[in-house]
Amino acid sequence: MTDETFDMPRNSDEDAVQLALAAAEAIKLVVAERIALRNLLAAKEAEVARLREHIGMIRDSYRRLANELVSQIELVDKLEGDVRPETASLIEFPRFLNNLPPKAG
Repeated sequence: MTDETFDMPRNSDEDAVQLALAAAEAIKLVVAERIALRNLLAAKEAEVARLREHIGMIRDSYRRLANELVSQIELVDKLEGDVRPETASLIEFPRFLNNLPPKAG
């Protein structure tokens, strides 16, 4: 092979050194960007884990509230059943479905 077959001109060793330095600098930039992205990913993963934990705590709170509500409703139903025979004419607990307004149309 002769020098004429290459597209890249052969100027001097200084050009080769400059090209190698530019390539090294580009590699440094790529590595620095990779490190920054890796750190950003780690931070995002930590945030996702924190949010999952927070959502789990919220879900558990709503479950406890729902269980408490069910217990309260059962207690009211039991009290209603206990009180009804004695005070049938005095107290009437309204039922939700019976209190709905009539449908228009």
